[in-house]
Amino acid sequence: MKFSIVYKFSLSVIILVLVSSGMVGALFYAKTTKVLVENTLEDITVEIRNAGRRLQMHVEAQYEDVLFLAHTPPVQGFLRARKDGNFDKEDGSTLGQWESRLAAIFIELMKRKAPYDKIRFIDKSGQEIIVVGREKGQIVSIKTPDLQNKAHREYFSETLKLPPESVYLSEMNLNREYGKVSVPHMEVMRAATPVFDFDTGLVAGVLVLTVDVSHELLEIQRNIKGAGREIYITNDKGEYLLHPDGDKDFAFDLGHDYNIQQDIPQLEILFLPETQSSRLVLLPKDTGGSHLMSFLRVPFDPSRPERFIAVGITKLYDEILAKQKNVLNDVLFWALVLAALATFLAALLAYRLSKPIKLMTQIMNDYIHNRKSTELMPVDQGDEIGVLARSYQTLIGQVEDAQKSLEEMNRNLETKVAERTRDLETSELRQRTIVEHMVDGLITIDEKGIITMINPAAIELFGYRADEVVGKNLKMLMPEPYHSEHDGYLKNYSTTHQKKIIGIGREVEGLHKNGRRFPIDLAVSEILVDGQKLYTGLVRDITERKEMDKMKNEFISTVSHELRTPLTSIRGSLGLITGGAVGKLPEQANEMLRIASNNTERLLLLINDILDIQKIESGEMAFKFCSLDLKPFLEQAVAENEGYGAQHGVKFVIAQTLENAWVYADKDRLMQVMANLFSNAAKFSPVNGTVEISLAHHHTNILRISVTDKGPGIPEEFQPKLYDKFTQSDSSDTRQKGGTGLGLSISKVIVEKHGGRINFVSSEGIGTTFYVELPGLAGKRTGDEKGNMPQQLSDNTSEPSVLIVEDDHDIAALIRRMLAESGYDSDIAYSVEEAKVKLTANPGQYEVITLDLVLPGEGGMSFMTDLKQDSLTRDIPVVVVSVMADETRQSLNGEAIDVIDWLQKPIDQKRLIAAINQASGSLDLPRVLHVEDDEDVHKVVSTMLSAHCTLIWASTLAAAREALDSEKFDLLLLDIGLPDGSGLELLEMLDKISPPLRVVIFSAYDVTEEYVKKVSAVLIKSKTNNFKLGEVIKNVIANSKKSS
Repeated sequence: MKFSIVYKFSLSVIILVLVSSGMVGALFYAKTTKVLVENTLEDITVEIRNAGRRLQMHVEAQYEDVLFLAHTPPVQGFLRARKDGNFDKEDGSTLGQWESRLAAIFIELMKRKAPYDKIRFIDKSGQEIIVVGREKGQIVSIKTPDLQNKAHREYFSETLKLPPESVYLSEMNLNREYGKVSVPHMEVMRAATPVFDFDTGLVAGVLVLTVDVSHELLEIQRNIKGAGREIYITNDKGEYLLHPDGDKDFAFDLGHDYNIQQDIPQLEILFLPETQSSRLVLLPKDTGGSHLMSFLRVPFDPSRPERFIAVGITKLYDEILAKQKNVLNDVLFWALVLAALATFLAALLAYRLSKPIKLMTQIMNDYIHNRKSTELMPVDQGDEIGVLARSYQTLIGQVEDAQKSLEEMNRNLETKVAERTRDLETSELRQRTIVEHMVDGLITIDEKGIITMINPAAIELFGYRADEVVGKNLKMLMPEPYHSEHDGYLKNYSTTHQKKIIGIGREVEGLHKNGRRFPIDLAVSEILVDGQKLYTGLVRDITERKEMDKMKNEFISTVSHELRTPLTSIRGSLGLITGGAVGKLPEQANEMLRIASNNTERLLLLINDILDIQKIESGEMAFKFCSLDLKPFLEQAVAENEGYGAQHGVKFVIAQTLENAWVYADKDRLMQVMANLFSNAAKFSPVNGTVEISLAHHHTNILRISVTDKGPGIPEEFQPKLYDKFTQSDSSDTRQKGGTGLGLSISKVIVEKHGGRINFVSSEGIGTTFYVELPGLAGKRTGDEKGNMPQQLSDNTSEPSVLIVEDDHDIAALIRRMLAESGYDSDIAYSVEEAKVKLTANPGQYEVITLDLVLPGEGGMSFMTDLKQDSLTRDIPVVVVSVMADETRQSLNGEAIDVIDWLQKPIDQKRLIAAINQASGSLDLPRVLHVEDDEDVHKVVSTMLSAHCTLIWASTLAAAREALDSEKFDLLLLDIGLPDGSGLELLEMLDKISPPLRVVIFSAYDVTEEYVKKVSAVLIKSKTNNFKLGEVIKNVIANSKKSS
């Protein structure tokens, strides 16, 4: 069905008016409803507060009356007479007279206060002495036989604990007499105050005022209850004091478990102690009911503000909204009036607008069907219709011009298609010619390994015809093991997309049709043709090259061995001559001999390095792996290279080590790596300098050996080429320092054969740290180790875990080198902006941040605030390293800033590393200082605890003090009998250490109770087996971590 513009326009206006009216009405209705509900809630709240104030005034009156009664003179007179044989010597009255006077006061007060049900005077043993109460509408004094003992009642025992002038208010409950709820039921509250003997100052009894509160509760109900309303009153436990269903009133005193939390679960929060709000409003949507509910906590005990009653009022929600129906009717009526008016105006306007549009439509329709039209476009109109008419007229002219142009373009396109077809045919012929005349073989396969194309060079290479291989699996051209592994390579790549062959050139073997195996170079690429994934393999026969390599290796081996023999003779002869075997020589001859000897050594080193490179390239370098403890290994390495260091005026020092640091390694090959690193460090160190060797943990089970010099550093532009063969930083270095340029290349291969990696940190003017990382062992391996290979390190263990934020490039490089020595990899950010970029780009990577406070742009303290506000970085520990560290820490004046340590420049390396260890959650195992003079005992303990902690040994009291001053530990394992004093002297020193250090005494001596209280455990050597010692140490360390 087609509709005219008039119809569409009118309908649109009607819909717009109705929708607009409806939206305005709905918004108005919602707003007035909200205001009406808020006003109703406010009225209810005011009524509840007024009722609460009435209750508070009632309680205040009880306070005043009970305190008044306790201070009336007959009370003290009664007490004096009771103490002195029933006679008051001060006043001359008897005990009975004072009782009568006191009872008369009680009766008079009850006459004036109708809600008061009983007034009791109870002695401190709980026995009632004087009781005045209401019975059958009369106020009477209870006779002595009917008096009760109230010692078991809570209000009595609690009142005895109060100081003078204090009042205890009981819970509101049903009155009990002789242990039973009295009938008819009476809702009461008791106000009690302790009575003190003025002569002794001691509590002599309790005065109790029992008040009927039913009148007050009913008064609250009468004032609040109205049409459509219901009222609830509960105690502070939610138990009903007043309920629309009267059976639930004070049901908790009758053995029934009724509470408002069960009936209305949403109110449970109102009765929680931690709830701050005293008001809770529930709408029908909250409870699924039809009432609006408002509940308010009303405190009534001045001495205990936390006590309250909860008063709630509910009102039918529909009654509140009844006033809104008229508003809704008015909105609907005026919406209909507006819609009728808008319809008439829209129809009139649409007709006037559509008349010229219909005319233009008729003219355009005639033009499309090639009919001659007698009508004219209304181009003279000055409105949008006229603009549209003029546009149509222009469009008709442009269409006619476009038709002519299109015909011309079609003719040109046919010419170009013919030319392009000839070009494609020529290009295809050229590519086919290239492929068919390539020297190298080219094979294309699909995703299943089926050969789709093979060029003539590949056909000649493998000896097959094209029709014998096309459509067959490529593995027919491969010998074992490649034949069996080929399909697995393709399947693995299609599922994991992990490239092992594709995009990587490698050397494999091919299989000729006659069964001959021959070496080939294979390069595989992935291509996409018409949406289908294909793989192209470029193959080249390298048989001749392999023969040449074999001849080269044989030549190098032969020449090197042939050179070794005469050089060995020359070296021996020169050694004899310089040693004086042929007599004393002139000084000039000695100088020449020294030059000859040095160059002979250089030639021998060069030959040895060339032979090692040849073995590496041919795969003939043999390794003999076995368990190796790195601590004695490094000590041996230092000893063996000490002479070389002395030649350069350099001393090798082990700065940091670990006990029981086992790796699986070829000791001789690893010693070759150490010799190379030591010699490089010595050559580039200043005279009288020191080369530091460190052994530390890197990640959980990786050991790092680092060699640090204080030389000129490695130029940045040379660093990428450092491991290339025959490479040194420049020719002048070769002349000044010597060397073949092969050592680092050989070392890299040896380390990688151990499953490890070698790397360095260097900065010009600061020095260089080379480090070797090896997979660690839990302990020494036992049994047959032949054929075993070291475990390979995973790639993710090389990611930097420390972010250094420091604008001074030299200091940043120095910190980075210090961290590398202790097993930490790091990144550097020279500004806060750069640090934020690195943290965003690598979320979760950095475990610690070292921060300078004085930075360009945004300062360090501002950056620290940003870190703690970001959920991704708030848990990263910070170590401040700055010239402003001490000053800033003091200025904070105890403010809570989460900083592990504040280090003042210049940097204390030991303190920096200790802070980083603490911040990173101890990359290393927990550190335990073992103070023990017996080395055998230390070795046994060290072996036993090697998997659980790092044990640092101090054999004397002085060594222990020095260690505690310079390093941080998680536990102190202490012997008492030491060569230079008692180990107990250290306990006084520990009081100054923060956080407190846990101590386990492990000694042959008993200790006194005074010292037992200061330590975590005491173990006697003769009574403690290995298992018990290990368990105690592990438990103490675990408890230390929990408490920290």
